[in-house]
Amino acid sequence: MRERPPPGHPLHWAPPHDRSSHPGPPNYSFEKRQREIAAKKQKEEKLAKKQQAREAAKAANQPAGEHTPSDPLE
Repeated sequence: MRERPPPGHPLHWAPPHDRSSHPGPPNYSFEKRQREIAAKKQKEEKLAKKQQAREAAKAANQPAGEHTPSDPLE
């Protein structure tokens, strides 16, 4: 029986690692970033919903003949 060449030798062969048995360490940075993105999206949606409610309330309170632009540059 032949001896195995030492590690680092061009003919040294090792069986590939089976990743299904050990998935590796969790990536906490990625998970944290995903939570931050979800929280930011939720906050933006809430802010947009409040803004729409304010604009609807303004439109309901203003008389029918008057028009006040929501954008001051209009």
